Amino acid sequence: MGDHVLWKNGWRVAENFLMKIEAAAEAIRANPLAYPVVSGQLRRLVMKRYPFGMYYRVTQDEIIVVAVTHAKRDPRVWRSRE
Repeated sequence: MGDHVLWKNGWRVAENFLMKIEAAAEAIRANPLAYPVVSGQLRRLVMKRYPFGMYYRVTQDEIIVVAVTHAKRDPRVWRSRE
């Protein structure tokens, strides 16, 4: 994913995008139940500035990131990971 952003937009945009992914993961880590359930036990954090969502589920022992996808991508493509 980072390679695509880099190829299309350059190093600065790619670095910023990766920083936003890290910030999203940290926000989830800090408060995993803060984001809405979108399907079953799957939750979604919508990233700021970029049209991407981070989909994850919370278990008793861990937080599992299922997908980071563009908002316009067909959810059926990754929903099998749910």
